[in-house]
Amino acid sequence: ASDNWPQPPIVCHHGVHGLTPAPSKERCGLVLVGTQRPVKRAEEAARALAGLPLAIIGARDEELARVGEETGVEICGRQPFRQTVWRMRRAKAIVCNSVAEGFYMPSAEAALSGVPTIARPLPVFKELWGDLPWYFESDEELRAIASRVLEGKDGSYAMRAEGMRKRALDLELTIDGLANRLVRIVESCR
Repeated sequence: ASDNWPQPPIVCHHGVHGLTPAPSKERCGLVLVGTQRPVKRAEEAARALAGLPLAIIGARDEELARVGEETGVEICGRQPFRQTVWRMRRAKAIVCNSVAEGFYMPSAEAALSGVPTIARPLPVFKELWGDLPWYFESDEELRAIASRVLEGKDGSYAMRAEGMRKRALDLELTIDGLANRLVRIVESCR
């Protein structure tokens, strides 16, 4: 075993459930999944996307509920996993308005369903997805991108959706994929 060491560290992210893509004709709206913490910027996303079909899934507080009423954004609160998956599979895109992320599981789960991500250009997204997501720096850019995606006026939608799905499969981000990777790592140490 000593011949195999030292080896570079290997990072295995949490596995995600492999989701089957919904037919594109069933896709509508945007989904933001996250806890109600300032770093997630759910309230700011609701304001930036006011009047657009956005569902925010996760913890719900009075302020977010008030912002939802003011903006017409659906504030869902905590949802059972199956309901969250159902919404993600049918979304046109997942929105991540966070200013910091470790590993944003909803982006990986959505990617396996062929649903692309609209996000701030955070290191985790650049590392995982490269240039496949739509990146934005400001609330105005977020709204412009979301509007184009929802109206079907972004010619790169299919390329981004399929690219993210293929990348998620190549990275073995599913639970089975990560289990297989772990087995290969252990076997390489023998």
